[in-house]
This record gives sequence, structure tokens and C-alpha cells, in this order.
Amino acid sequence: MEKKLLHTFKLLLGLFLVLLGLYTALNAQPGQSRQQGQMIIGQVTDAGNKSAIEYAYVILYSRQDSTQAGGSVTDKDGRFAVQKIRSGSYYMEVHFMGYESQIIPSIEVSRKGGNIDLGEIQLAKQIMESESINVQAER
Repeated sequence: MEKKLLHTFKLLLGLFLVLLGLYTALNAQPGQSRQQGQMIIGQVTDAGNKSAIEYAYVILYSRQDSTQAGGSVTDKDGRFAVQKIRSGSYYMEVHFMGYESQIIPSIEVSRKGGNIDLGEIQLAKQIMESESINVQAER
């Protein structure tokens, strides 16, 4: 029981940190991520049945110092757009509750290019094992 409670706590803490990071990225100061730049687009789907995953968190980090450079949440079709990205080297994390997180380790944004389409990003369902629990009632 304690393991299950600890696991639930870790999941909730992780979700809180992702939400906090997304909030920070979306409310960055005007001099930082809101300058003109490129856009990174893609779609998040379930690896098993290929259905779109709505409300997945997509967070972009600088490879230089791991600071957040942007973020987005997927729409009903699983699509996302991280906008106004400056040229540089980045990595991206994609999260959704009940699925294993996916990391795209290297995204290069140049001054010349247009939008960067990452295509379909598939998330695999997270398999959670638990101990069996017997429930008995007395009359």
C-alpha cells in the first residue's frame, strides 16, 4: 500500500512540476522567447492504437543550459505548435499521464529555415504493476 501511495505522490509531483514549467515558459518576459523566431510543430499519438493524445505537455529546453525555451499543450487532434523559437540547439520532452515520456534529444533551429515539423511522436502506455489486494467483508 505504501508503494502505491508513494508512486501516486511521485506522479502528482511530476505533473505539478510539468505544469509549473509550462506556466513559466508561456509567461516568459517579452525580451526572451516572444521575439520573432521559428515554430516547431508535430502530433502526439498513442503508440498502440495511433489515436491522438489530447492535452499532452510538450516542453522545449535549451541544450546549452537546460533552460526552458518554450512549450505547448496538444489539441484534440494531438497537434502542437511551439512558437517564436530562436535559432539554437534544443531538446524536447513530451509528457502525458499514464504514458511513458518521450524525449527528442536534438532539434536544431537555424536562422534560415521555416517551421520544423517533428511529425508524429508516439507515446507508449506506462505499465504499472501493483501487488494483489484481497478485500474481505464480514457479515
